[in-house]
Amino acid sequence: MTILVFFLLLFTAVPIALVLALTAMWYIQASGNAVLFESYPQQLFSAIESYGLLAIPLFMLAGELMNEGGLTRRLIALARIFVGGFRGGLAYINLIANMMMASIIGSAASQIAIMSRAMVPAMEQEGYPKPYSAAITAAGGLLSPIIPPSMLFVLFGVMAQVPIAEMFLAGVLPGLVLGFTFLS
Repeated sequence: MTILVFFLLLFTAVPIALVLALTAMWYIQASGNAVLFESYPQQLFSAIESYGLLAIPLFMLAGELMNEGGLTRRLIALARIFVGGFRGGLAYINLIANMMMASIIGSAASQIAIMSRAMVPAMEQEGYPKPYSAAITAAGGLLSPIIPPSMLFVLFGVMAQVPIAEMFLAGVLPGLVLGFTFLS
């Protein structure tokens, strides 16, 4: 019955946070266990105490500030200096700029959103097809969960109580290898 309540609330366009909260309250009521009602507020707000999870909205804020402040364009200009001007160079610039952004932002979704606003129009102006430009940008953005600081590393570290610094160190080499593999 609880699953039915979950899907009913979900498909009636109730926000997901309320769906989860109301489904949990429904389960507590249906089970008749009053002790669960007493611990519900404590469990509801216990995640706020995690300092590790505070990094997630700050990663998103950093990405937006970088884009609005022009740092994204400067990273692209720096990548252009590294690559130089040769045939297909803008695709390489896109990937190198994505690697640099991955080492700052930590979120694949926000990185792809930021880089697609900057790189896809620039690649289209130079004659690249739009699907190819979007695919290169998305592939480069997927380096963000691997290259530290990564939100996934932070989430996993907090949930599994694994040292986040060690996870960051473990992600450097695979992220660079993947990035340079994309370039070849």
